[in-house]
Amino acid sequence: MLDGKQRHGSSAPTSDMPGTTPNPCGRTWPRWGWLWTPTRRFPSVRERLCSLQVKAMEVDIEERPKELVRKPYVLNDLEAEASLPEKKGNTLSRDLIDYVRYMVENHGEDYKAMARDEKNYYQDTPKQIRNKINVYKRFYPAEWQTFIDSLQKNKMEVE
Repeated sequence: MLDGKQRHGSSAPTSDMPGTTPNPCGRTWPRWGWLWTPTRRFPSVRERLCSLQVKAMEVDIEERPKELVRKPYVLNDLEAEASLPEKKGNTLSRDLIDYVRYMVENHGEDYKAMARDEKNYYQDTPKQIRNKINVYKRFYPAEWQTFIDSLQKNKMEVE
């Protein structure tokens, strides 16, 4: 934009590009790839998306062929698969499960002792360890209850 002869703010001719007109400020706005005037504004993102959706719907209506199903069993299988409920994909890593079980087995509810344990590789604070245990409780409530029951059984057998 600026070569060695032009200085910033100089009134160098800017209408050398075809289709551009100089601005009173001395800069050519279309050269920068955008134009804004009080009478013309940019369309909003919502307006652009709506116009694209309307165009896509028009194309779908015009180009869609007549309903022709050559393999109805494929269509039936896809509809049956789509109607199944989604599986719960949220799970915890095996490492986190083992970590929580180890900490609870060895330290019970003493989060400060858990933070000082040598197996605390990530140097979690007592609050972070408590949160990890709560996440485990929330994800696997039945498994947590059986784990706590087995710990109490073992504790009673030892005594």
